[in-house]
Amino acid sequence: MAAKSNLNFFAALLIILLAALLELRSGWVLNFSANFALATLITLVFFLSFTELVALTVIAAWLLNWQPMIGWEIGVFMFIPILFFAIRRFPPWQIWLSNIMFIVFGISLFYLIVDYSFFAGQWAVFLKDVAISLGWGAAIFATLSGYYQFSFHPPSEIKNVFDL
Repeated sequence: MAAKSNLNFFAALLIILLAALLELRSGWVLNFSANFALATLITLVFFLSFTELVALTVIAAWLLNWQPMIGWEIGVFMFIPILFFAIRRFPPWQIWLSNIMFIVFGISLFYLIVDYSFFAGQWAVFLKDVAISLGWGAAIFATLSGYYQFSFHPPSEIKNVFDL
């Protein structure tokens, strides 16, 4: 895996804008808002530098919560991709599997922290959200990894947690 980011920041910004739009409008079709933006940010952990990820995380948080005060839920939303960025090099398996697991764990962690009662009481909606977000994140990962000739091997050669 390359030591520097190959993904153009503006392409990632367009992906985030599309994900935020899908998340905001998915409630009309699905009767709940799937976590497209969170799945996108978790997927972009493998393609962006730390500063690019933080910038896109702030932009996504602003798009989803365009109010003057940031709620603690948005703080959790911003924390999860940064957490996965810090630990992305530790799993011993291939990166595509890490992407899948990070999305499932990230959405689960988000629901556990933000609204445990929803997590415990609305299993069908939770599983639909995980499935839809996982499909979205896997599609983005496959597209970006194919376009940028991304290595599917574990990122063991990364020396610094904040380098990619």
